[in-house]
Parts: sequence; structure tokens; C-alpha cells
Amino acid sequence: MTHIATCILELLKANSGVAAIVGDRIYPDALPYRSDTDPTLPALVIVHVSGTPDNLLDDISLDRVQVSCFSNPQEVNGVKAPTEVEQLAQAVKTALHIPGLKKSPLSQTVSGVVHYIFSISMTGERRFRESQTDYYHKPLDFMVSYRKD
Repeated sequence: MTHIATCILELLKANSGVAAIVGDRIYPDALPYRSDTDPTLPALVIVHVSGTPDNLLDDISLDRVQVSCFSNPQEVNGVKAPTEVEQLAQAVKTALHIPGLKKSPLSQTVSGVVHYIFSISMTGERRFRESQTDYYHKPLDFMVSYRKD
């Protein structure tokens, strides 16, 4: 996982609203499937999708990071409700919405490298039920503007 995705993972782990829903079940790249058990849900998965240097500003990178929210609610009267995955998605959006970063960047250190995050903006979201697992899955796409020192 890239450093900037690790920064996002650490921001989410430190947020009390997110932790109240998922505890420490925030994973890089994929849910932890084992042959004998399904993963404990709700949970988050952080994936670095892409990254590119900013064409206008030297030393600034713009990366796309996806935060996938997963839940597997119990059926009630034969119906699964998306309430839990929607609450988790809202907690993630709240945790990553930090106004005023351009004036005072957020600094995160990963493996001895300091990252100054200038903006985190959500660019898209979608909710669906996965056909193989029947889990609710709501991926949230974020663009992160940052500089490394």
C-alpha cells in the first residue's frame, strides 16, 4: 500500500466515529478472507487506485484513494437493509472532511516520510450488494492532494 493510502487508513483509525462502527477492522487492499471463516463486518478496505504529479504545482501529487465500506446485516422479514453500510459511509465522509487544509496542511508521517495533505475531496460513491457474498459494499472515491518531505 502506498504511503498516502496509509495516511488515510491512519486518519480513519484515529476517528472515534469510524472506530465506534468498525473497531480496528480497517484493512489495506482487501478483506481478510480465510478458508474457514468470513471476515467480521462491518469493515473498511483502503485501496490506492492511482496517482499522478500535479501539472501546475511542483512537488504536489494528486492521488485517488478508495475507501470501501462493507456490511452484512441480518435479514428482517426476509429483507436486508443498507442502514449499517450507509452509517459507516457517513462516518468515513465526516472523518475525511477536514476544512481549511490548504491554509494549514495536515501532516502525517509514514515510514519516516512526512506527508502534508492539502485537500481530501470525495469524487464519487455507489452502493451495491455483492453477488457472491451478499454483502453491502459502498466504495467511496477520494482525491488527495499532498506533498512529501
